[in-house]
Parts: sequence; structure tokens; C-alpha cells
Amino acid sequence: MTAPTSAEAINLILDGCEEAGISMFLLQSLPHCRPAQYEGWLGERGLEPFDAQDRVVRGGSPLDAAGPTSGREFAVERVSRDSADEWVAFMERVYRLDTGPWLPELIGRAGWHQYVVREAGELVGARGMYIGSDGIAWLGMDGPVPGVMTDDYELDAALCAFIVEDGLARGARSFIADIELPSSDQATPAYENFARLGFSRPYVRTHWTRC
Repeated sequence: MTAPTSAEAINLILDGCEEAGISMFLLQSLPHCRPAQYEGWLGERGLEPFDAQDRVVRGGSPLDAAGPTSGREFAVERVSRDSADEWVAFMERVYRLDTGPWLPELIGRAGWHQYVVREAGELVGARGMYIGSDGIAWLGMDGPVPGVMTDDYELDAALCAFIVEDGLARGARSFIADIELPSSDQATPAYENFARLGFSRPYVRTHWTRC
């Protein structure tokens, strides 16, 4: 976004969703959104805050920290076409979704990279990375989501450490990710784990929808 929004622009978005039969959608608000009436306009149109996430970012500096230090042994690996079926089955089970044919198509697709972590040989976690043409690497598609689906934060910490290192080797200039269970005082292990990898939190973003 390069300019402040307007009530008319929001109407166009909502009308377009209605005309297309889209009943489930999210609009975001950030502390930087302009004008100041933006969130009020969303509320006037029947939207409500759905959830909030903390955005965390890091630059392209070398990784000078490792993952978890508890003594647990994790093995992180890239998903290949040979291991795609196992990864798909895991993600569908974690998210309780039937993804159909599209999810395995991400394996080998330009810019997309998927990873899994194993403990004692068992697949216990997954996360993805997309590196755009601008060199910005987005980390997402994590499962189980720390703090939301599981209290085990170490799995994702091991994944993120491996992914950042792999992303740097593949030319990523910066990284962005989200903490899906935000804490105003940064009191969950996710903040410490991301900070260890050089991430910081610039803002919290809120999703709005029609509940």
C-alpha cells in the first residue's frame, strides 16, 4: 500500500467479495494504517477483530545462533518429491484439512521450500519458506502452530534455525514471520526463540472479519 485508504476503497473490496460469493475473508489493520479512521470504518461495515499476530523480521546477516539447547535431538530436512506424500499427510492431519492436489505442487515450485523436523525418526513438525524475487523470505505454513496447536516451541525453533540458514544460502536478503499467539509483554518462548535467531518485532497486526 502506497497511499492512505478510503471508505470507498473498503466498500469496493467488500462489494467485490459479496459479488464473488466470498463469505470468509480477512482485512488487516496495523499501527501504521492511515487514515486514523480506518479501523472505525471496518467496524461500521460490520467487521470485527478476529485475531492478532506479531510480525517478526530479520535482515540478511549471518546466523550466529543455533536452535533449541535443551538436549533434544532433532533432524530437520527439506521436503523432496519422494517425501512429499508424508509431508502432505502430516499437514492435512495437523490442520484437519483435505488439500486435494494443490499442496504437493509446491514441492519444486520456484521460490517455495518446505521443511520437516523429526524426533526419534518421527515427523513431528513442519514449516515452509517462500523467497520472493525481491529477496524477502516469508516463513509460514507451520504446523503444529506453537502456542496455538502445541505447547512445544522447540520443534519450530529447530525448523526456523535451519530455514534461516538455508534461506541465506539461497540468497534471501531478509526474513519475515508471524507469532500467532501474541503476548504484549513478549512472555512466550516464541519471542526468545526468534530473538536468538536475530528477529525483532516491529508491529502487531489485527485481522478483521465478519463473525
